[in-house]
Amino acid sequence: MKDNEDDLKEMFVKFWVPYAAELAARGIPPHSDHGPFPSNEMIKNVKSPVAIIHGDKDDTCKCERGRSLYELVPNKAGFTLVPEAGHCDLLAKLGVTRFREIVSGLLAI
Repeated sequence: MKDNEDDLKEMFVKFWVPYAAELAARGIPPHSDHGPFPSNEMIKNVKSPVAIIHGDKDDTCKCERGRSLYELVPNKAGFTLVPEAGHCDLLAKLGVTRFREIVSGLLAI
């Protein structure tokens, strides 16, 4: 179990921390509702494949918003709905193995 916890921490640092730091540097709150970070407009310009992993119990960013954002993605790489997951527990609910499958598939594109 310790290995899985270490893996989750490593993935969090590798994938989330740089993103949050970039948002903070721009003065953009990471959990805005399309406010200063208009993801619904910006996503249309993303050229790389985009995968969205979303919790079905997310109260910060409702599932419908995640789905509608994914519909705007030009180069879709998958939408994964994680049962019983909220906003900040996706990795814990999804599990390391499944997260790795999703990320590996995305990196292989």
